[in-house]
Amino acid sequence: SNPGAASSSAVWATTPAVALAVRIVPLESIRVANTFTTKLLGSVAGLVAGQSASLKWVQTAPSDVQVVTTANLLTSQFARNLVLKRGALTGASTYTFRLYASTAGAADLANPARCQACSWAEVSLVQNLPPSSGSITAGPASGVAMVTDFTLRAEEWEDPTQLGSDDLPLSFTFAYMDSLGVRKFLVVASTQPSLTMKLPTGPHACTIPSASCSRLELRLQVSDAAGATGEAPEPAYVEVTKPTSLVALVTTHLATMDSLLQDGQGKAVLAAACSITDLLNDYGTDATATIQYKTGVRAAVIDKVDSAFRTALQPITIGAGVQCLATIWATCGVAEELSFASANKAMDLISLTGTDVLVRIMAGGNVAQITAVSLLMKNALGTLLGAVSALSTRRSLDQDLLSDLSEMVVLPAAGHSRSARQLPGASAADGDLPGAHKVSEVGASNDQPLMEEVGSNDAGRRALTAAVEQAENLMANIDLLSRIAVSGHAIGQVADDASTSTYRTITERIAASGLALFTKSIDADATNSSSLSIPQVAFNSRAYALVTFPARTELATADDYEVQLTLFIQPPLPASEMPLRCVDNTARFLSDLGDVLVPLGNTGAVASTSPRTDIEQYGTRKCSLLGNSLAINVRPYHIPTAITSLSATGEITLRLHYDPTLRSEQADQVMDKLTGLRTTASCVYWDSTLGEWSRAGLRHISASTGDEQGSGAYVECVSSHMSIFAVSEVPADCRGVPLSPTVQKTEIDACGVCGGDNATCS
Repeated sequence: SNPGAASSSAVWATTPAVALAVRIVPLESIRVANTFTTKLLGSVAGLVAGQSASLKWVQTAPSDVQVVTTANLLTSQFARNLVLKRGALTGASTYTFRLYASTAGAADLANPARCQACSWAEVSLVQNLPPSSGSITAGPASGVAMVTDFTLRAEEWEDPTQLGSDDLPLSFTFAYMDSLGVRKFLVVASTQPSLTMKLPTGPHACTIPSASCSRLELRLQVSDAAGATGEAPEPAYVEVTKPTSLVALVTTHLATMDSLLQDGQGKAVLAAACSITDLLNDYGTDATATIQYKTGVRAAVIDKVDSAFRTALQPITIGAGVQCLATIWATCGVAEELSFASANKAMDLISLTGTDVLVRIMAGGNVAQITAVSLLMKNALGTLLGAVSALSTRRSLDQDLLSDLSEMVVLPAAGHSRSARQLPGASAADGDLPGAHKVSEVGASNDQPLMEEVGSNDAGRRALTAAVEQAENLMANIDLLSRIAVSGHAIGQVADDASTSTYRTITERIAASGLALFTKSIDADATNSSSLSIPQVAFNSRAYALVTFPARTELATADDYEVQLTLFIQPPLPASEMPLRCVDNTARFLSDLGDVLVPLGNTGAVASTSPRTDIEQYGTRKCSLLGNSLAINVRPYHIPTAITSLSATGEITLRLHYDPTLRSEQADQVMDKLTGLRTTASCVYWDSTLGEWSRAGLRHISASTGDEQGSGAYVECVSSHMSIFAVSEVPADCRGVPLSPTVQKTEIDACGVCGGDNATCS
């Protein structure tokens, strides 16, 4: 048996008068640790074809403490499975739960004790009482950050004796609380009740307030061998003074970490790295501690953490993994101070640690620190998304600049325009004049191109490709976190919800039968003002998306599935990888049609003249993303492979909110009077094979620009596949209907008759 398992021992019985066989799956131990959810899995057998059973969970003991309440439940009281939150069981009482089943309908279960047609099964369990009666102390009471040696001690802890035995040995986890109120672990599950270490500055004011002094909160958790965990009822505090020279101190500690690495003290490396980078997080910048300097320090620290993880800490334990995640989050504490290489290395470490945790869970083990693992992964990935988004945006802008500089415009080639006259105030820098041809396109068709091909041989392109790979690595880690979060979920359990300032992800375990017409919404605060570099929703709105699955799916009915929605507040993928071209109202110009012979009265004479002059035209530019990205991911439970579609014919319906004020061409109904080309808003998705945004497999339904401020604007479309979606400008015909994704060019509306027969201009 596994002494650390969240478990109970089931003793069940079924009333003999009824044919239904109700069962609760027996668990490994009668005692449930407060670090795990209490998961009772029920089943009903004996139903005939077409018959169904109503279910209800009831707590029959103790009578004075009722835990089957909304506040404690992660499932419905009327579902097949019952899952109680961590810590729901209190005290030393024996808890007894019954699962009732009736074929007479839900009303028959209003008073299960009097139900004559009900079958039931029963399970009894008790809480594994955690260690208690102790405290945490720390000394000296004050010192200098990362200079003074502070000693933390666990004092007078005991493990209560239950069922004739205790669960020794005890283990001790020391941590400090950062400015967000999250634990940064100094050591996890140590057998030693004391720890001596140098500490960073804290988020609280000292007893006598001073700009150079801060107060650091220290926490202690004590666990028994069966996983029950108690916490010191009061934290310890030390007052820490900011060092006078950050640079000298950092140099010393980097050398110390090198020595610890040589001695094989991997956990000490993690603790030192966590403390020194949290000092960086609180220190700010000055003449010596510049952003460039701090970026270099973070790179050096993450290199040492990586070395410790791959050498001294192998084989990795869960405790070391939790401590490593806390260190990574501290190291990634300021997104602007992360280099491209440091962000990649941090994500690799998160992936390795998270994968190890998931493998243990899937092998049947219970991870007592899973809450800490999920929280630290979530926060670290949130900060990394900010860094990845900034790097991706910067490289997108660089690539766009290089693209603009390479677009040399020459005189129009022979064709539909005799002349193209750029109007005062119009700019050709951001787009192309349709009547003009780039050097590389001389001799090509005169129809206006709506798709562009981007070269792949320059340094800017290679850098952007690396940024895309980094973004996809980050999103893979968010998917990994999602899998960990629902790894122990039962069918019917409430969705896991992980939210940061840069993304929100919701994951739910669903039976195959529940996927048909499954509908889920997700929203989040827009933490930044909407812009072309960080497109979100309009001012004073919430980011929002609604997803509805098709009525028919073609997945294995025996399987359960994980459905994950991720709404990105900051965009991980570059907006510059947009092959679609949209009308640009800053590149307005006039053109004339070429001369044709026109009869002069009835004399038989003809004259050469243009049938249409001063035609208002517009250049084009890359279409812009206009809202938050949404990732839809469906995978079989405990299997990492994502499913690309739910059926061969069924389509997923999407409603995505966006900001129509980012570009004015749609609202102003700007139209090229020669080609009929307009711009509207619709859905695009990220094609990971091509590394660009695409409309393939999407069908536009409707769009709204919301109120005068753009609030409530949305696009509705359907997709034949799952991916990462966003709202974007797309090229449209003269009626504002998005052009088919397969359309590469617009036909010239030479006579100004939108959608008519333009064979002649009579």
